[in-house]
Amino acid sequence: MTGDTVLQFNNFFIQNYNYLLGFSRSIDVKNDYEDLLHNCYLKCHRRIALSGYSGTSFLNFIRITIINTYKTNYRDKKHTVDFEGQNYNSMVE
Repeated sequence: MTGDTVLQFNNFFIQNYNYLLGFSRSIDVKNDYEDLLHNCYLKCHRRIALSGYSGTSFLNFIRITIINTYKTNYRDKKHTVDFEGQNYNSMVE
């Protein structure tokens, strides 16, 4: 990633922070949506750096990253049911 792209990405994020924060809040109302947005910023920054992206359009990239990060976090927190366990049999009956 060139220094120019880093500045463009940082400026874009700063200028659109309130919009992105609102977008994160609309997806994840119950949890800490600020942490979600900041984690996505770091992911996007790292991905752009590794890929050598030199474009100037970041909005869709960040929004998709927010959605995918929320889905991953939701899946990681999801409670699974042990089908062979005693509690599952009592729930079915």
